[in-house]
Amino acid sequence: MKGNRLIIVLSVVAMTAAVALPAGAAPPTTSQFTLTECVLATGPPAVFERTGNDAQVLHIRGFPYLGFLTDEGGNLTGTNSGLVSIDENLKNGTGSIRGTLQIRDAVLGDFDGSFSAHYRDFVWQGRGAATGVGESAGKLLKMQVTGLDPAAVCGDPPVPEIDWSDAAAWSVTITEK
Repeated sequence: MKGNRLIIVLSVVAMTAAVALPAGAAPPTTSQFTLTECVLATGPPAVFERTGNDAQVLHIRGFPYLGFLTDEGGNLTGTNSGLVSIDENLKNGTGSIRGTLQIRDAVLGDFDGSFSAHYRDFVWQGRGAATGVGESAGKLLKMQVTGLDPAAVCGDPPVPEIDWSDAAAWSVTITEK
C-alpha cells in the first residue's frame, strides 16, 4: 500500500483523573515523554468529493487511518487507529477535521476517544479527549492540537513496502483533563 503520511509529534503528560485523596495519600504520578506518529490511510474514505469553482474544497468522510507511534529513539511503541472526516479549502487555508482515536501504546497506555480541529490561515488547532481502558482505566487524557510541524521526522516505516513521501506534521500535546 502506498500513500501519504502524516507525522504527529506527541508531547504527553498522562495522569490519573482527579479524585479525592485520603489524608496523607500521595498525589498521582506524572509521566512526560514525546512520541512521533506516522499516520497512514488503511482504506478508501466512504465519501471523497471536491467542490467549488476550482475544486479546491475537499470533503472526506469515514477515512480509516492507522498511526505507528515511535519514541525519540525511533522504536515502535504502539498504534493509534480510527476514522476521520475532513473539510478543507486548499485555496484559502480553512477547514475542519474530526475523528475517533484508539491508542494502544506500551509507553502511553490504552485510550479511546475523539478529536476535532479547525484549519485557519493554513494552521490546524483543536483538541481531543480519551479515557483509559484496560490497565489504563481511571486515566483521562486531554489532547491539544497546536499546529503543523514541518521539522518533524518519521524515520524508517514499520511497514517497509509503504511509500512515506509527502509528509505533513501536527504538534499535539496530551495532558490531564
